[in-house]
Amino acid sequence: MNARLISLTVAAKPGYPVDVELIKKLLNAHALDWMSCIAGSFLLWTHLEIAVWARALQEIPNVENGYFILIPVDPNAPIEGWYPQWAWDWIFKHRPHTPLSESDRLKLVMAAAPKI
Repeated sequence: MNARLISLTVAAKPGYPVDVELIKKLLNAHALDWMSCIAGSFLLWTHLEIAVWARALQEIPNVENGYFILIPVDPNAPIEGWYPQWAWDWIFKHRPHTPLSESDRLKLVMAAAPKI
């Protein structure tokens, strides 16, 4: 299986805390690479199937009492957002094309902005 990007989001229910450090240990042990810059949200670079990740996450205490979702990320799809530069660098490291420079990205944003 080829490596691919997967988005993982985990949310605990009140009274059922999820130990994020256990999730990070799982990611360190089995993901080829991963990053997180929003609490409870992770991007994984992995060769494992989503079902394998789901089973592994269910072994972490209280995950079954909360919520999690795993979504494959199409590396060729357009993406937008406000992330720190290191996060964009990480994302583009796992995409098949060359990232835009900050000035080129700003030019695209300004070109797409509505004219007032």
